[in-house]
Amino acid sequence: MSSPSQKNRVHVVVRVRPALEREIVNGAFHSSLACGKRTPSIFITTADQPVIVDEDSKNPPNVDTMRFDFDGCFDQTKTTEDVFKGSCSHAVADVLEGVNATVFAYGQTGTGKTHTVMGDMHKPGIALLAAKELLDAAAANPSIEIEASYLQIYRKHVSDLLSPDKGAVPDLSVKEDASGEINIPGLTVKSVESMKDVLNLLSYGGARRKQASTALNSTSSRSHAILTFHVRTFTGQMEDDTGSEFATEAKLNIVDLAGSERVKDSGVSGEDFTDATKINLSLFHLSRVVDALLSKEKRIPYKDDTLCFVLKDALGGNCLTTLIATVSPAFLHAQESLGTLHFAAACSKIKNNSHINRMAAKRKGRAWNWKAENTNAKKEPERPPVPWKGTSISSLGGRTTITTSMGNLSVLAFGPESPDAPLALCLHGQPSDAEEFTWWLVHALVWAGYRVVALDMPGRGRSLGSKMVNGGNPFKTRSDKALEPKGPADTVVAVVKALGRSKATLIGYDWGGGIALAMASCPKKRSTVEAVVAFHPSYSETPGESELLQVGAPTLILWCKQDQFHQWSKWGPMGTKLKKSLGTKKYKEFTVNEPEWSKHGWSKHSEAFEREIVHFLTGRDPCPIDPKLQARPEAADATTGGKGVVRKDNVVLRDDLQHMDPSLLEEADKEKEGVEGLREILASEKKKGNKQPLSLLVTAASSHPTRQLISKLRLPLLSPESLQMPDRLIEVGLWTREPANWRSMLASKRFSKGRRVLVRLSSVASKKPADKDYLCAPPGNPTAGGGSGSRVTHRAVLVGPLGGDGGGSYEVEVERAGGGTVKIGVPRKDLLELNSPHKLPPMPGKPPGSTLQLEDGIRIDFSSGAARAKMCEIAMALGPLVENLDFSEGEKTVEIQLECVRTIRKCLELTTFQQDDGGRSRDTTRYCKDDAALFASYGQGHCHTVSSVTCSFLLPWSRLLGIDVKYRGGWTFYGDGGSPVEDVPERHQWIEFTLRPSNQSFVCDLYADDSPRCLRDGKMLTMPMSEAYAQEMYPNGKLLVLSGANVTVDTSPEVLANEFA
Repeated sequence: MSSPSQKNRVHVVVRVRPALEREIVNGAFHSSLACGKRTPSIFITTADQPVIVDEDSKNPPNVDTMRFDFDGCFDQTKTTEDVFKGSCSHAVADVLEGVNATVFAYGQTGTGKTHTVMGDMHKPGIALLAAKELLDAAAANPSIEIEASYLQIYRKHVSDLLSPDKGAVPDLSVKEDASGEINIPGLTVKSVESMKDVLNLLSYGGARRKQASTALNSTSSRSHAILTFHVRTFTGQMEDDTGSEFATEAKLNIVDLAGSERVKDSGVSGEDFTDATKINLSLFHLSRVVDALLSKEKRIPYKDDTLCFVLKDALGGNCLTTLIATVSPAFLHAQESLGTLHFAAACSKIKNNSHINRMAAKRKGRAWNWKAENTNAKKEPERPPVPWKGTSISSLGGRTTITTSMGNLSVLAFGPESPDAPLALCLHGQPSDAEEFTWWLVHALVWAGYRVVALDMPGRGRSLGSKMVNGGNPFKTRSDKALEPKGPADTVVAVVKALGRSKATLIGYDWGGGIALAMASCPKKRSTVEAVVAFHPSYSETPGESELLQVGAPTLILWCKQDQFHQWSKWGPMGTKLKKSLGTKKYKEFTVNEPEWSKHGWSKHSEAFEREIVHFLTGRDPCPIDPKLQARPEAADATTGGKGVVRKDNVVLRDDLQHMDPSLLEEADKEKEGVEGLREILASEKKKGNKQPLSLLVTAASSHPTRQLISKLRLPLLSPESLQMPDRLIEVGLWTREPANWRSMLASKRFSKGRRVLVRLSSVASKKPADKDYLCAPPGNPTAGGGSGSRVTHRAVLVGPLGGDGGGSYEVEVERAGGGTVKIGVPRKDLLELNSPHKLPPMPGKPPGSTLQLEDGIRIDFSSGAARAKMCEIAMALGPLVENLDFSEGEKTVEIQLECVRTIRKCLELTTFQQDDGGRSRDTTRYCKDDAALFASYGQGHCHTVSSVTCSFLLPWSRLLGIDVKYRGGWTFYGDGGSPVEDVPERHQWIEFTLRPSNQSFVCDLYADDSPRCLRDGKMLTMPMSEAYAQEMYPNGKLLVLSGANVTVDTSPEVLANEFA
């Protein structure tokens, strides 16, 4: 059952209609959409060329392709009945319980909104299907009464489509009652007693509805229509003599919105042109309401438009709402489809506030007895049998006893005994034993080539009692006890060793799943773990810790969401953490829904789970190369009229590649080849004396042979988003491995006792850098805070959280004027704002993660050719350092991290406007407009420019190298400390960074490093923060605004989870 918050969120599904005749050219059309096979996702490209998308990845393959995740996705093969059952039938159940519900369709004109919502007798739409379920319920329960109303909104005017008046229908007014709900006085409400009544009602009202013929739709709805079923359910007699009864009353609104359109495409004119502009304006106001709700504005502009006012309950009010976004599959309408999907995605974030509507009422009575129609439910097609089905378990192996360092243990052993066969160790739940794996899974694992050993834990099944281990005490089944000496984890290690192996894939259910995850997250045990398959794992992390961030083994989580003993919602936050740590290639989730769980449990889905486990273990990358489509795959399809047509797909799911003609694919990993090609070009140019070969991207003519070679290379996308994991760097040969103990570093705390931090004091002893007490705490009782006399001081060291205030403050120790220190409380928010890593804004209109917007209009798109080449060059330069980087080696780790920063700087062919005599000079050959990638190849600039470019190429490596980056601004004095420092004006910009796990902070000032004073000696690139802020510059601590966009503090769950040690 959904939680209240989940149920109140607007439920969004997308429906893709078949192609129309006008979208067909020479018997075919180009498709711009693909629905996920295993997830309710839809992929869309706005480029008319084929692209492969990975359903397991949240990262689109290029800037022209986007992924949207909704509650359901229905492709061209699905019927309206499929859409109803998968997205709307719950609305009928809600209304029968007394909760208002709304279903509305939104999309470009001609995408099938009216077909989906209204339909007809032969192809019933949502309205008729909902009416059928309501009438069936009424037939079974005489306490249910149903009425209906039908209205249209045309050019802001509300009219009654069921009005008995034969002439012009008068306008109706929209009112809001004292409770905030919407009513329309004078609207005709008719009792419905049969499906014939509903059909007559729709026919009568539909004939009055405004329509027009356009180039996009021969029967385009020019008005918004709302069919409402008013359902009253009587629940019991009141204890009075009025004859009233307790009842619930709810409305089911079925909304058919008029379609949006570009008038130049629809070809309308005159009155129809006016209609189109009014419709577009109305839908624009609807998007304003959605934006205002998401921004939590004080005033929601419902009353700016009649449609918005009528739908007020459905968007943010007392209602459960479902949106059906309808789109065309044709590339011809890709931009309009993309707009529809963006609107739908925004709606999916809206939360309503529904409740059961209770009242006292008198029965109107009904002179009819509706009998439910006897229809056969549509059955799901049976899947083909799995290849291991029918295999006799006895033919695969059986029970045996093995001798281990923990004593003799009983196990079930199956499959090949060859030491070359991978080992799968199955760990049972509690209470249970190894036999739980014999009716399922064992057959599948043996078929996949595994040696399968299912263990009876000590004291369970046929293994000896607990006297032989754990001092005679039974094993504790909580996951935090799995690692106790001579406990479950030690038992697993002993079994693996007794079998002559060093590693095993651990497959665990319930308790067994918790044991597997505990071992995979433990530095002393994880070397035994090849991979983890955890089904309903009974696992919880230690409060305040992040053990799961240390899991390095590929992990598959399996779940039946309706299982009453294993709550999926509790796993959610831990799954998010594992996904962040492992990445989408190494972390997978597979879930099933079983509404009749009390009858079947999850056993009905055992084959689906087996298939997913085999796929995960034997085909983690079903397409190990990263192919490129040479041509659009073709498939037989049909138009809305049933005419055969060829569909040519621009979007192809990776899962479908195994069924595709190999001639459509490139067989080599072109990105890996591109990396090798770039390596050869760089080496060749350096032999010629060109120390910065990529400068040719700026200085050389486009016809230059080397520049042409570089431009033709297919290089990987290395961006802040794609570099969350080192996998792709290793796959394409840029790195050979991830840094040692990298996952332990990710779990380390950012704020440890003794870390030097920045703190704003309400007053300081001196503001002059030359003074001994510069930025020290003044005598008396200094406090943290703002004000005209406040300054940011670097003379503070973290002590820890202050007790007694709910974790809202930290205590720091600040150097006091005249000597000694003083302890001061600092609000947690202020400490995090001054010392947490920064998030830089993306380019306008671009998703975060693949672009950055920086100072003075400088931008970087990591998908550009110049950015790909420069990032690959940096990755190559960092490779030898990463070979020696071990995050457990203290100061050696720090020195290698600092050398990484210096190495990134060396890869930037970037100078400043400074000459030996201190003057400034511009080199016009280094003009790079606003492209940070070109600046990095051969650029020149002032402090804003060089800091922006440095940050562009340091920030993407922050997670892999343990470098938290902050973009700073402030005052400079460069040794001349006679004048007081000020918060304004801002004189300078630079980079500050903190290394993990040491939590030592440094300053990177490329402008100062390039000055005649420093002559690129590298000191200003990695100067300790305390030294830099005492001798060179003063940070004002403000979050900068870069080209109109705000720098923000990174408050992601991973950052906050690793706050204080």
